[in-house]
Amino acid sequence: MASGAALPIQTARTYEQYRNELIAGGITLPALVVSLLTGVYSTTEAFYAPHRFEPARWAYFLQTLTPLITCWLCRGRLRQRAQLVLLGGDLIYTQAMLVIALQPTTDISGAALAIAVKLMATAVFFPWQPRLQYISASATIFGYWLVLYPGGRVGGADHALFQTLAPCIAALLSAAGATG
Repeated sequence: MASGAALPIQTARTYEQYRNELIAGGITLPALVVSLLTGVYSTTEAFYAPHRFEPARWAYFLQTLTPLITCWLCRGRLRQRAQLVLLGGDLIYTQAMLVIALQPTTDISGAALAIAVKLMATAVFFPWQPRLQYISASATIFGYWLVLYPGGRVGGADHALFQTLAPCIAALLSAAGATG
């Protein structure tokens, strides 16, 4: 009986180690792609809409570097804690997105789309524990709603429903996908 009780703990620990190994082994390509796409988008905005880029340049810089630093940490010394490192990187990247969304020059509908895509991408690309996806999605939505309402960034009545609900729907779908 006593040995049967220890088996689930050992199996759970081994499964968590396996998740960390999956993240450490598979994070390079997503990190490069996210950094590249963020860099291309921010560079394009710098050339075509410098009035929008300028107030958010440091947030874009942070967004571009965060996936690369997270990858380096997950593949290096913090490999055994890759899921938590990944969550930290995700939260930093999200905060940079929210700083950009707070800028008066940012189109909030575009920010809603970017946040919805980010929510879905973490559910698809990160083989982390479902609870970490729940934390990521909850923190993202909470921060986004702080930007939207107390931050005074809600659009007109025609857009408010989309701006409010689209990221929330993406968060719920990402949580449901992480569960199954």
